[in-house]
Amino acid sequence: MNKIVDAYEFFKADYLSYPLRFIIETVCWLSVVINVIILNVTVPDVPWKICYPIWITACMFGTWTAYTRKSFVGVASCVLYAVIDAFGFFRVLTS
Repeated sequence: MNKIVDAYEFFKADYLSYPLRFIIETVCWLSVVINVIILNVTVPDVPWKICYPIWITACMFGTWTAYTRKSFVGVASCVLYAVIDAFGFFRVLTS
């Protein structure tokens, strides 16, 4: 039970420190979970024209949230993922 209380306090403190960032991070996380479910349900005919824009948008918002946390690795990762996904999306649109 103590671990549950600790987790609750962690999320509460994170929310209270910057509510907008917490909400955006939660939406980004949910969008990734939804995309993974879409991928798993629709293989082999994945709707890339739906999935890629969601991922790219989540990466862009994730970049901002990582920046507000002063996380170099977070910013670099989100930018890299967005660039990689943008190339993939371009290939989908031009194929």
